[in-house]
Amino acid sequence: MDTTSDGGTDVTIGEASITLGAFSAGVASSRFDFWTGDEFALVGRIPSRTVALIGYERPLTEELSLSLSAEDVSADRRILLPTTGRRLPDGVARLLYEGEALTLHGAVALREVPRIGASSLLGRAAIIGATWEGSVSDHSFTLSGQIAGAVNAAPYIGSQLDRRTVLSLLTGDQTSRGWSGVVSIGWEWSDEWSSNAYVSRYNLALPRAGEVTGQIRIDRMSANLIWKPVTGLRLGLEGSLAWQRLDIAGSARAASLSGKQSTAQIFIERVF
Repeated sequence: MDTTSDGGTDVTIGEASITLGAFSAGVASSRFDFWTGDEFALVGRIPSRTVALIGYERPLTEELSLSLSAEDVSADRRILLPTTGRRLPDGVARLLYEGEALTLHGAVALREVPRIGASSLLGRAAIIGATWEGSVSDHSFTLSGQIAGAVNAAPYIGSQLDRRTVLSLLTGDQTSRGWSGVVSIGWEWSDEWSSNAYVSRYNLALPRAGEVTGQIRIDRMSANLIWKPVTGLRLGLEGSLAWQRLDIAGSARAASLSGKQSTAQIFIERVF
């Protein structure tokens, strides 16, 4: 059970999949997604986007693999779809390079967007992500980021936090065009102390015939300090800032979410 930004609750389906050779099927995270923000309490506590998928993955070399999957986003209750008409599963293709210090992720997605009383739209999205692990003066660091763009495929851009804010405001057949980007860094001060920071931007335009184009823009920044005194125990302090501008014609709820937001939290995580 997951609490939403407006105080309600969503039932979230976790991962439940089976793998047979190169094939897999079940409910899992989308193979399109890359940056998860697990190092941050505010982002990481929100479940990742889950989809029902049938996938095929093949290694091309020791470090490079190709993945093809058919994904049904209706498994994620936060994504609204038209109530009538059939739709095909989304098609996702991913190339993943996993080296000793560098990970590269590139993916594209195509989706059908059925509309009531009109022909379907073709949604498409693309993403490039990278993670680099290194060290400076005996201190290890992790630098990670991604940039994604989408046309009529809003569920494919932004972090879990952005999608939680935006997708509940959109109708399933709404035309859209947007992009998102994020850069994060993690730094190990010692075996017990570490810190993380990220900045991100989400930008989505909502054109409608005969109306003023709606606009959604969200800028975020966050940083934390984490202490790990023993294995499996994390204690941390985290602060976040967000600047949200949500201009959607006729949506009072969108207007109420606009403005500057700030959070500060102390968290304790114990893994047994």
